[in-house]
Amino acid sequence: VEEEVEIEGVLEFLIEDWPTGARYLYFLDAADRRYSLHFAAYPPTHLLTGDRVRVRGVHIDGTLALGSGKKNVQPVTPAPLPNTLGEQRTLVILVNFSDAPTQPYTPEYAQDVVLNMTSQFYLENSFEQTRLTGDVVGWFTIALISTGCSTSTLASQAQSAASAVGIDLTAYSHYIYAFPQNAACGWLGLSTVGGNPSQAWINGSLQVRVVAHEFGHGLGLWHSHALDCG
Repeated sequence: VEEEVEIEGVLEFLIEDWPTGARYLYFLDAADRRYSLHFAAYPPTHLLTGDRVRVRGVHIDGTLALGSGKKNVQPVTPAPLPNTLGEQRTLVILVNFSDAPTQPYTPEYAQDVVLNMTSQFYLENSFEQTRLTGDVVGWFTIALISTGCSTSTLASQAQSAASAVGIDLTAYSHYIYAFPQNAACGWLGLSTVGGNPSQAWINGSLQVRVVAHEFGHGLGLWHSHALDCG
């Protein structure tokens, strides 16, 4: 049954990056449940993951259909802006699936890609003001199977696995979940826009071009729509 509602909750804004483009996803974590937000026009461009907002729209089975983000999403309490300068404490959690417990690369390789090469990329492009530090843990085999693509479940199980071996999750401002290629997901990378901590999912392709891109979303960046002429 469709009903018009007004609901307050915490916004989660993610960008899904595919080889051929991108998709923007919006969710609202309210007191009673998690809602998927779908905009007929003009999604909000000024909000970040973690902002507390009030939305007005039509509720249909866990989905909220909204007209324009400018009209139908009102800020209540903004989340703290991401700190984009200095040391960026990052936890990389390597996970695989209960039906496919493969390990396509070593933890040492992940350390080099994220905490060395990606860090060097940010150090250079920020005029030596921003760098990544942190740790790589895993591989952990989680209960999730590879025929699905529930990123929230993957994140929850990855965090639980890291906590179980003594990792203090509160010591990091960025989480990166890296897992073997999963055809059920399709995209290369997914990340929250902002967030404290920010969260990024890397689907198979643990490469600097993917990790650095998703990490930028975690710092609050959208796509630049720039043209690289070489």
